Amino acid sequence: LGGVDPVFVVVMENIFRSPLKIHEKYDLKGSWVSRRNKKHATDRSVLGKDKDFTRKIKLPPSKARLLKIVIEKDCKFLESQKIMDYSVLLGIHEYGIQSTGPSHNDQDMIPLEPIKKRMDPKLEREYEQAKLQNRERVFQGAIISGDRTEIYFMAIIDILQEYNWSKKIERFIKIYINCNDRGGISVQPPAKYAAR
Repeated sequence: LGGVDPVFVVVMENIFRSPLKIHEKYDLKGSWVSRRNKKHATDRSVLGKDKDFTRKIKLPPSKARLLKIVIEKDCKFLESQKIMDYSVLLGIHEYGIQSTGPSHNDQDMIPLEPIKKRMDPKLEREYEQAKLQNRERVFQGAIISGDRTEIYFMAIIDILQEYNWSKKIERFIKIYINCNDRGGISVQPPAKYAAR
């Protein structure tokens, strides 16, 4: 196409597409200035931000170590590309019952039958199709808590923002004109952003 600049499109999977209801949702950047959603206090299914996240996730030690390595590598790569302003998107399904069945050797699999009645009705048909294909025990990207009472869905999102002049000016305004805490604003140079 002569004279036409190429247009690039990024398509990402919806990590919350699951037969399970996502009870809590968070967009986490590691900053604290303007990082609260007042609606989250009364409805945890509304997307919360960093200051709304007052709980801990209960990962088994082996999964916590692996997740830390993956996030560090991803952040290092984004830093090398001069990218910032990305977030960890976290969804939490409260399984609500302690597993009494056999151990799955810390694998990311759980039986769905006990929680089928708590599924989002719109996705029940998808569950039935997965069951027919013997895939009902697999959740893409899901991590089960160490006590098997919660399921976490996580991804790094919003990975397209470069630390350019526009972001440098935004940082200047937030620090020197709005008098915000320089460490608490979300606009940070890529190295600081990745470290946080």
